[in-house]
Amino acid sequence: MLDNQTTWLILLGIIIPSFLGMFKIIYRYSGKKRRGGSTDEQLKFHAVHARMKSFKQYVQYHLETDCEARRELVKDFLYNTLSIYEKAFHDIAEKVDKNDYDKDELYYINNKMLLKSIEKRSSYFYDSSYTEEEKGALKALLSKYHKWNETNIEEVEDDIEKIVFSRFYNKQSVIQSIIFDKFIGEFARILTWFDEVVGEINGDLDGMKFKGKTFMPLH
Repeated sequence: MLDNQTTWLILLGIIIPSFLGMFKIIYRYSGKKRRGGSTDEQLKFHAVHARMKSFKQYVQYHLETDCEARRELVKDFLYNTLSIYEKAFHDIAEKVDKNDYDKDELYYINNKMLLKSIEKRSSYFYDSSYTEEEKGALKALLSKYHKWNETNIEEVEDDIEKIVFSRFYNKQSVIQSIIFDKFIGEFARILTWFDEVVGEINGDLDGMKFKGKTFMPLH
């Protein structure tokens, strides 16, 4: 039979570790709440990040056309565009997770992100890694894309404003999550469009080269 002292030591050996474990759980949870919500609410875990990676994999391995030069041109543009937005979404998720923004600030950082991403995807190829011929081919593709996508960009800008200032959404994590969902749909639509027209993109590209491949005339 155990004496009283031994019994108390055993009880303390059970109670103290249990209490410390509970304290750690409470502390971690409250810390997450202070920094912008529980783990489930944190935007770094939003589906947009995984979807952008899957979109890039699709472009890299499944985009097909009978002209290798045309395929390489479209792959280069889409992959770089997706990478630019992927980083932008990561950066904005990190900001919103760490800060409490009012609606005006949230609208500003999202609109700024959109405009800067458009600027970057329109100029990423203006460096020494692309030949003048390759730059010309990308500019021709970009011109065709702009004509098709101009009104869609305006719609995205309008949608961001409507989502942010809607009276139905007040929590910034919910607002940002809905904006990310909007972009998932937008990029799915863009990839569908390119998948349909990739074989028709030509312009004045006949005979030109892109990444060592020659543009052949359309039949």
